[in-house]
Amino acid sequence: MPLPRPLPIPLLSLTSLPGGRASRLLACLGRDDNIDILHEGLLRLAIWRLTSLNGGERPKHLTLDIDGLPIQVHGHQGGSAYLGHVGARSYSPLIASLAETGDMLGGLLREGNAGPAENANTWIPHLVRRVNEALGAKVRVRIDAG
Repeated sequence: MPLPRPLPIPLLSLTSLPGGRASRLLACLGRDDNIDILHEGLLRLAIWRLTSLNGGERPKHLTLDIDGLPIQVHGHQGGSAYLGHVGARSYSPLIASLAETGDMLGGLLREGNAGPAENANTWIPHLVRRVNEALGAKVRVRIDAG
């Protein structure tokens, strides 16, 4: 029986933060040490949800979905590039989520001109190891042919 999808939760718009707080927040969250902490928090939440939905049992098998998620920018922000298939200047991050729940486990911000597999060869194995160590589950990776 498939697990239920999470309910949508309205998010605070970063543009509603006064006095440039949004850019300071993003700069703080974007530091390497904070990115690791955010990824760890996402993993812990996903584990908690998985075990809660599974009667307290940890799953033995999981599927990690890796998807590209073009993020459109306005202007010429550093690292952005024009993407013809998007029709705009964009970044090209990769997002990892659990197929069983849709919970996001992490993301890898990449420049707009990054190829579909760029940096995936180090990021994905690291993510698989983290999930395996945290849950002891066999992890299958599903990625779009880019």
